[in-house]
Amino acid sequence: TDQKPLTPAPAVRGLPTKLGVVFANPERDWHGRGGWDVELTYARLAEEAYWGIDDLAARVYKATAKGLRVLVRVDYDRGQSLPPANDELALANYLRYLQRLARDDRLQGVYGYIIGSGFNALDTNTLAPKRPVTPAWYARLFNGYGEAVSRTDNVVQTIRGENAQIRILVGPVRPWNEDQTGERRYRLDVPWLNYMNSLVAALDEAARSVEKAWGDV
Repeated sequence: TDQKPLTPAPAVRGLPTKLGVVFANPERDWHGRGGWDVELTYARLAEEAYWGIDDLAARVYKATAKGLRVLVRVDYDRGQSLPPANDELALANYLRYLQRLARDDRLQGVYGYIIGSGFNALDTNTLAPKRPVTPAWYARLFNGYGEAVSRTDNVVQTIRGENAQIRILVGPVRPWNEDQTGERRYRLDVPWLNYMNSLVAALDEAARSVEKAWGDV
């Protein structure tokens, strides 16, 4: 759909602070202090009210006008933080939405994009509970782990292809959750730390492979 007219987000101003909130109230008075606002959008609800791209752009504008730095968490759908494991069609749809976000002039004020959250928990894998987001799958969709370095169908390459300045943040693992573990055990052998340890190793391996093949990208 055509973008609704909206002035590009103003430059962030105010005294920098660590104050932060999810879904910041646009009417709140921050008393000249800059803080952080975390917003959420869903790839499969791109045209829906509030969760879609148009209402997201309006919220980003209002937050930055208040002096906030905005982080946008991009999930796949309600109850499904990221595309189900090995679902290449779902991944393609997710990447297309990220591409839309990255190229939308109304969202140039976004400080960075968070890719999913709590994806090691089963209640964030409800669309395909038998294909949860594993460390390997997250790394594959994030920066191409396990694929040829020439492939560009991953989050980092998709976003950077539209805007090389956008920050791309790995989403947080849900702590103390035991739904999934990882192959690389952490020194404290508990599922969520094993998962995170495996995820970090896979992301690092993929990044090193790309750097070796193409240099710093």
